[in-house]
Amino acid sequence: VNPVTVMLLCADPLGASRADLVKYMTSGEVSGDMDRVVGYAGMIVR
Repeated sequence: VNPVTVMLLCADPLGASRADLVKYMTSGEVSGDMDRVVGYAGMIVR
């Protein structure tokens, strides 16, 4: 089971109604290699 899926399934019954993006970056921005990248997002669920 994906941990993000579990978090989202639990968030609604706990009263969460929004999510805010804190930061989005890719591995290419850090390594400089843009041929193969992975995206990362920091979110706050309220």
